[in-house]
Amino acid sequence: MTAKARQPGPAADPAEPARVGGLLYIAASLIAAVLTVADPGYANHDGRVLAMSSFGMICGFGFWLFARRMPRWIAYAMPPFGGFTLCFGMVLDGNIVIGGEVLLTWPLLAAYMMPNWVILCTFASVLASFVPVALWILGPAGVTPSITMTVTLLITVLVLGTLRRRNARLVDALHRQATTDGLTGLPNRRAFTEALAGLDPGSWPVSLALIDVDHFKRINDTAGHAAGDEVLRNLGDLLARRIRGDDLVARLGGEEFVAVFTRTEGDEALAAADALRRDVRDSSRDWTHPITISIGVAGPPIAATDQDALLAAADAALYRAKAEGRDRALAAGAATVGPCPS
Repeated sequence: MTAKARQPGPAADPAEPARVGGLLYIAASLIAAVLTVADPGYANHDGRVLAMSSFGMICGFGFWLFARRMPRWIAYAMPPFGGFTLCFGMVLDGNIVIGGEVLLTWPLLAAYMMPNWVILCTFASVLASFVPVALWILGPAGVTPSITMTVTLLITVLVLGTLRRRNARLVDALHRQATTDGLTGLPNRRAFTEALAGLDPGSWPVSLALIDVDHFKRINDTAGHAAGDEVLRNLGDLLARRIRGDDLVARLGGEEFVAVFTRTEGDEALAAADALRRDVRDSSRDWTHPITISIGVAGPPIAATDQDALLAAADAALYRAKAEGRDRALAAGAATVGPCPS
């Protein structure tokens, strides 16, 4: 189990590209309407262009105002539909100038904010619409603008696709930095919180083991903080290698770690925690500074979604484990597992 990272690149929320697409519809419609009114020679059929502009304005405001309620498929269909609409406007006016340049906005939108298949569909739909229109209106002279538009769109999509991938890598690196403990390489408290909150019901029941290094301050005071850091790194590496693939271990801070056992409760969770305790005690005998750990375990009937209650119960059990002599695992409201107090 790992913390769920935000996936960079395509917008996870379709409302974001829907709002941007709505603004582009409005901008394209305004440009066509203003140029038609301001320049009598801009359009061959002013009424048709103004009617198409009005249609575009209505669509744009609809996309912008109702973006939050819009189904994902409508948001994804917007860029290809926008290119088709502009080409249809050219057919009505008999002029490829009307809105031709604005065709670039739809691949731009799709390339940066939507999945790859939407990019390809938009690119194909724009070319499939524009090239026949250009050849139909201009005849052989339409070959040049068709080639120009094809090359321009292709370069634009490739450049923005490259930028999106670089941005995705940067976002992913920043997320890893924000959710990874710099000393041990384990997930940190934030990652632990996100992972626990993101568990699906298939992982229930969930038990939590709060782990603390016994007498850690003594190591720092006698051997120095570098020795303490070495102990924490060794412990983090050992815990990461010992837990099951579906479980999680994280460093909460200082000498405190946490393990999350999925599909585990009661005696099974306590046994898993005690196995970690014994493994740390035995394996650390070969370290420069051997250690023992104390563990407090909490789980059902506390719900996995109640993180504060789980941590509080595990912390109380950990406190009791230390009070009873350390180097032991103790479940909240249950018996201790570990060496008998001396």
